[in-house]
Amino acid sequence: MQRATVLCGARPLIEVDDLELRTPRTALPMGTLSEQVEALERRLIIDALADTHDNRTHAAQQLGLSRQGLLKKIGRYGLA
Repeated sequence: MQRATVLCGARPLIEVDDLELRTPRTALPMGTLSEQVEALERRLIIDALADTHDNRTHAAQQLGLSRQGLLKKIGRYGLA
């Protein structure tokens, strides 16, 4: 709580991001390493698209990908 109080600064409320909650190890999805990597990659793409209001150029930059690379992954994961 002390860390969250410091991170929230002058804001009147502590937010979820200030708490830096971690998922328990037992809550990780089961599956092969490649399945888990794909699930994480899919989640990161979804989050980047949401953060950039579906601006694919900016999302690609945020992810360190080319726009074409992002478009291929969007197609692969059925996110179009």
